[in-house]
Amino acid sequence: MMYFYFLQIHVLYTFTLSKFAVSNKMSSKTGFPELWRRKIVTFYNMINFRNKPYVSRYDFMHPIIDRVREFLPADKADIFVSLWEETWNGWWAAIEETQPSSEVGVTLQAALGHWYKLFTTELETQEKLVQKSLLVLFDGIDSNNDGIISEKEYEVFLRCYGIEIPGAARKAFQSIDTNHDQEISREEFYKGGLAYFQSMEDSAATYFWGHLSV
Repeated sequence: MMYFYFLQIHVLYTFTLSKFAVSNKMSSKTGFPELWRRKIVTFYNMINFRNKPYVSRYDFMHPIIDRVREFLPADKADIFVSLWEETWNGWWAAIEETQPSSEVGVTLQAALGHWYKLFTTELETQEKLVQKSLLVLFDGIDSNNDGIISEKEYEVFLRCYGIEIPGAARKAFQSIDTNHDQEISREEFYKGGLAYFQSMEDSAATYFWGHLSV
C-alpha cells in the first residue's frame, strides 16, 4: 500500500514538472519559447485595442495616452507620454510595414521576431534601454513621490493600459513584490519589468501585467 502511495506521488510530481517544462520549451510551431511568446502576445494584444492584424502608431499612442492623462497627475502624465513616444521609436518604428489596408503598422509576427532577436543577441544594449524606460515609468506611477508603488498605484497603472480584469492588479502586485512587504520598490519594479521581456523562463514577473494571453 505504501509503495503505491509513493508511486502516485512520483507520477503526480513528474506530471507537474513536465507541464512546467512544456510551457517554457521552444515551440516547433512558432519558433519561440512558448512562455516568452505568450508574454509578448499579452503585451501586443494590450496595445492592439482595435483588434486588427497590426498595430499602427495611432493604436500605440491612443487611447493609452488619453487614459494616462485621465488617471495620472499632469506632471506624471507628461513623463509617461514622453516615455511612450520614445518606446515607439525605439522598439516599434523600425519594423513598421505598409499593410494591405495601406496603413502602416507592426504585425504580431514582426514584433515577435524583432524582439526575440533584440533580447537574445543584443541583450546588454536592450537591458540598458529597458532599465531607463522602467525607472522613468516607475516615477510616473509613484503618484505621491514616496519612492514606492502601492497596490492602488499599480491598479491605476494597469488601468492606463486598459487592464481592468478583476484581480489582475493584485496578482501582478503580489508577483512583483518579491519580499512581500506590501509595496513595490524601484528595484523590484525594474527587475520585474526586465524579466518580463527578457526571461525565457517562468518567474515572478510572468504576471507583470496581471494576466497572460494564450
